Amino acid sequence: MEQRTEKICTKCGRILQEDENFCSNCGTPAPQPQSAESCQNQNAQPPEQKKSGFKMLLIILVVILGGAMLCCLFGDSEDTEPTEQVQVETEEPVESSALDLYQTLRENSNISFYITKKATTFLKDHDGLFPVQSQEEIPADLVDTSITYKHIIKNDSKYGDKLMVLSNVEVSQIFEQSMGDGKYITQLNLTDENFDRYWVFYDGTLDNVFEDDYIDVVGLPLSSGSYENVMKGSTEVIVLAGAYVVPGNTLGSFTAPAPAATADAQPAVQQSGYLSLSEAETKNINLFLSNFSETDFMYFDRNDYTREDLILFAVRHNVLNTSKVVGFSEKEDGIKAEDLHKTVQKFFGISLDYPTLENAPETVYGINYDYNQSMYCWDFGLTDTLQIDRVTNLETVQMNENGEYVIDATIYYVPPELVGDGAYVNVWYRGGYNAEPVAKVSARIVPNGNFYVLRHYEITEWY
Repeated sequence: MEQRTEKICTKCGRILQEDENFCSNCGTPAPQPQSAESCQNQNAQPPEQKKSGFKMLLIILVVILGGAMLCCLFGDSEDTEPTEQVQVETEEPVESSALDLYQTLRENSNISFYITKKATTFLKDHDGLFPVQSQEEIPADLVDTSITYKHIIKNDSKYGDKLMVLSNVEVSQIFEQSMGDGKYITQLNLTDENFDRYWVFYDGTLDNVFEDDYIDVVGLPLSSGSYENVMKGSTEVIVLAGAYVVPGNTLGSFTAPAPAATADAQPAVQQSGYLSLSEAETKNINLFLSNFSETDFMYFDRNDYTREDLILFAVRHNVLNTSKVVGFSEKEDGIKAEDLHKTVQKFFGISLDYPTLENAPETVYGINYDYNQSMYCWDFGLTDTLQIDRVTNLETVQMNENGEYVIDATIYYVPPELVGDGAYVNVWYRGGYNAEPVAKVSARIVPNGNFYVLRHYEITEWY
């Protein structure tokens, strides 16, 4: 069949005669003639090629996927196991190690500390100890009960290869911090009987531990550390990874043997009448009396005490040694009345009554009682000037007929440049200075468990 050719004007679309070389309508030169069928095929060709290419691509993908499915269904079991294993591992949550956890806490905590090389190795080798649910899960050869605050504060790089034990320490603060996915980190700010401070990170919750409780702790010393206190100074702490936490005085075999502890607590009387004290007992009494020189305490008699002096002492003690002081207002600091009363009970064995409306408002030495919030509060100026500038050094200790320790001691002046800028700095430096004595002290105290109670205290002589 003869194909018909046509010439169409490229400008106006008019069909031209075969012998027309120009469009009579618009004057545009006539195009080369081509058949209508060829024109249709040429216009239709690109879509058909795309469609065919797409179909081919689908066919190739189906073949590839089909082959992969056949391999999974009928291939060898050795080929399929790795695939299944990869799927399982991808779906399960990744558990972090104890070392990973404490490295994360080190980088994100407000507590400034690091992890010693020995502690890093211990965390890697004994990941399952942090934490445990019973004392029996802790191998005895991994615990060293001789490690104390003074060892680590002196050189923390020597430690971290053994767990240490804190016995009957007070919970000054406790926080639970969410880590997501239902996991929590419990942080404990602890104070022992010598007023040494510890910060424990425990992986999990401690549902039966609260502020002011006394607990026993088995933990790994990570390093010494510090945090900013309310005075904008730095409080030194020993930072531990918590392994086991229980109510105080219940650890049993991890604590010091009972006969040795009894021997330290009950000094022998020599023929001269003076007591021969162990090193631990000397340190404990020295630390106890140091609290009074540090707070500028001058006089106290159990039979004739003043409420004002006790309140002033308790406020200053908490400012210097605890973190219970809070910002009461824009111009005042404050402390809960119950916390202040506990301090008085601890050091003096005296229970203070709460102020009543009859004697309101109670104001002692610029310290005011707020009835609405049951807090004692004071102007910033009361605590801004506090400075650790005296230490107590024991000279002689006797025991009288009332079972009281009769003590003579000397207060030495410590130059401010040795103390630092904040009231918390170097709080643990007591005694041993080549400094001039400033006063003699006479005191009577009685044992009270792991602590003491003051019966009498006075400055007997100024140098």
